[in-house]
Amino acid sequence: SLEQVWLLGAKAGWFELDGDGSVPALLAIADSLGRAACPVPVADAYVATRLLPDEFADEIRRGTWRLAVVPMLTNNEVRGLEAASALTHVLVVGHGSVDLHPVRVTAAEPGTARPEWGRGELGTPVWSADPGVAATDAARTQLRLVLATRAAGGAARLHDLAVAHARTREQFGRVIGTF
Repeated sequence: SLEQVWLLGAKAGWFELDGDGSVPALLAIADSLGRAACPVPVADAYVATRLLPDEFADEIRRGTWRLAVVPMLTNNEVRGLEAASALTHVLVVGHGSVDLHPVRVTAAEPGTARPEWGRGELGTPVWSADPGVAATDAARTQLRLVLATRAAGGAARLHDLAVAHARTREQFGRVIGTF
């Protein structure tokens, strides 16, 4: 199950990365996760542990809290939650502010990959802070960088599979890679 993968990631130290010096390791993990099509949101955990107080960050590092980071919301529902079935919390990163909410997944998004993306209903914030615009902008930038790296890893794996297929697939009596 996705929760088990999350716990294995926690045991492997995926969520213990901290500080700017760990960005290369974070990007390497994201690339590998992309190549394996594994949706564990390591980038979200990295961003959250940098914004949350230590007692909450420890829950993430242990894998007992599984969260997603989302932009500011206009209501208490959030859509497009990756790995939604495993989530326990959502960190809403606004313009200079952050709010930590428990989440109750309400439905899977139809037509998405497995594990499905989903919609969630947010509970009352269990913690809020105002770290400032610079901190929240940096968090969103880091999140985008890691997600782009994971997507590039997935694209690289897809390319490898396509090349391997072209080397072996025959059509009209010849390997298609020779056309």
